[in-house]
Amino acid sequence: MKSTLLLALALLSTGCLHRSLTAVRDVGGSDTTLIETSDLFDVYLYKQVTHVFWQCKETGQVLACERACGGTTDLTCPSADSLSVSSSNVR
Repeated sequence: MKSTLLLALALLSTGCLHRSLTAVRDVGGSDTTLIETSDLFDVYLYKQVTHVFWQCKETGQVLACERACGGTTDLTCPSADSLSVSSSNVR
């Protein structure tokens, strides 16, 4: 019984993040690139898809990107999950 409960908790506590590149746009006349990704977070029966926006600055040979929504920003990224019947499209 105890081992079954531990196995169930282990399965529920693990998850995978799959990130797909959706769009890349160069902002003309500056060193800024805008990137959009679709992030799928999958934990057993629960799935959440989030559309994430990134702002990137080119510094030499490196492209340094920061999230434009979600995470520690004030803006919420559009998202939907498998447990609710609604989704968000707040930008």
